[in-house]
This record gives sequence, C-alpha cells and structure tokens, in this order.
Amino acid sequence: YSDDDYMFLTTAVEYLDPRQQIFMGAFGKESMVWANGRYVKDLSYLNRDPKNIVVIEKDIKNLGKYHQNAIVLPEFKG
Repeated sequence: YSDDDYMFLTTAVEYLDPRQQIFMGAFGKESMVWANGRYVKDLSYLNRDPKNIVVIEKDIKNLGKYHQNAIVLPEFKG
C-alpha cells in the first residue's frame, strides 16, 4: 500500500517480486480515503486482514491509525 500511483507501484512490485511469491496485491493512491481534510490510508477499506498489509509511507500523517503496519521512508534530499 503506497501513495504512489498504481502504474508505478505495479512496476516496482514486479521488479521486487517477479515470481509473485511475496506480494499478493498492490494498492496505490487511488485506494486512499478522504478523512479530516486529507487523504489517508484506511486499511479496513481494503477488505483484508490488516496484519497481512505492509504500508510504505513517506508521511506518517497519512497512516491514520495503522502505524504498526508502516515502513516509513526517510526524507530524500537529492
């Protein structure tokens, strides 16, 4: 689950897991929900067991109540 668009995300998943042994799906920013004036990742919206979902995130505020599912990326300053 990432806030990147679905096309980028599927390309990244195919690169990381070409045999589809790790990832069972990918959800991009199209799957985020509007709450409290911003888009957030609501894992209950995905209709899957939250313990099996990994969220890749750049902004901790986008996680809602699912901080335990997140891999928070450090800010990149190129």
